[in-house]
Amino acid sequence: MLRPDSLILVLQLSNRGRRSPGKSEELSLHYTMSALIYNVTVKINLLVREEWLHWMQKEHIPEVMASACFRSYRLLHLEGFDDDEGTTYAIQYTCPSEELFEIYQRDHAPALQKKHLKMFEGKFVAFRTVLTLIAEG
Repeated sequence: MLRPDSLILVLQLSNRGRRSPGKSEELSLHYTMSALIYNVTVKINLLVREEWLHWMQKEHIPEVMASACFRSYRLLHLEGFDDDEGTTYAIQYTCPSEELFEIYQRDHAPALQKKHLKMFEGKFVAFRTVLTLIAEG
């Protein structure tokens, strides 16, 4: 039974059984997979912004990725949201399945979020959203 997070492979052969002398058959591989995007938006105080960015890139994000629950991430700056209180960033982690996301939430997120809070308590505001990837190109 196929589930939404199942990998579906489709093989296509060009020439459909016709052989042309000197031409090799072309094989193309196409896959589809639903995925979740775990989006964490953080507004960080200007006084600790550089320290936070360094810590996120050198420590926190590598620890999240070491959970093996995500296949990639993006660290983004939200344009037009900076003010005297801070700079806003989004971190988007791509998770291949709901099951892996549940494992992350249960087994990894509490300790990682606690560590973030301890490092930057009172210097950030964060909210988290989960998005379902419909298509990408």
